Amino acid sequence: MAFADSKGLVLGFSLIATAFLIMYLVGFCIPYWSTTTNLSTFNEPKLSYIGLWQACGVDHNMKMNPFLTVNDCFSTLEQGVPGWLRAVQLFSVLVIVFALASWIMLWWITCANFGEDKAFKFMLPCWILTGICMLVAMCIFGHFIKPRFNRLDIPGRVEIDEERIEYAWGFITVSVTTALWNALSIVFICITCCC
Repeated sequence: MAFADSKGLVLGFSLIATAFLIMYLVGFCIPYWSTTTNLSTFNEPKLSYIGLWQACGVDHNMKMNPFLTVNDCFSTLEQGVPGWLRAVQLFSVLVIVFALASWIMLWWITCANFGEDKAFKFMLPCWILTGICMLVAMCIFGHFIKPRFNRLDIPGRVEIDEERIEYAWGFITVSVTTALWNALSIVFICITCCC
């Protein structure tokens, strides 16, 4: 395999994969994937957030509840959370499993003097499955939590309510990692096919 023969190239890919894996793990653990701010003319602004593993200020349907505060948190592993969030959790965990498997095989190819071809044949499908699972998780979360700004004019009320839903650091970190991982996948496939 020409790719495995070039130790400098493999070392470069190994270091980049390590950085991407660390970035993904940081985004995976950050509890802020989406934030919602509800601004009212006469009331204190309300804040809520949703992460993969914890949600605060929202009900189990991931909707902002006016009776809950940002300190009212629950684990998203509890019963009653939407199925789409379970799917995002599943694909995010699969990303870590496949990414670790491909990362271990990539470092094996970098450091070992035997079995590079077998490791490469196992590593490449894991690498591609990682990218696919990343995309699926991002698409599901992005479909159900859309950034928006709503102005809520309620007839008969003087105050104006505004609700702003935004993506937060956890989702942004994972999204950037997804884009970089899949871009590197294309480069990786081109190098292995052309060399």
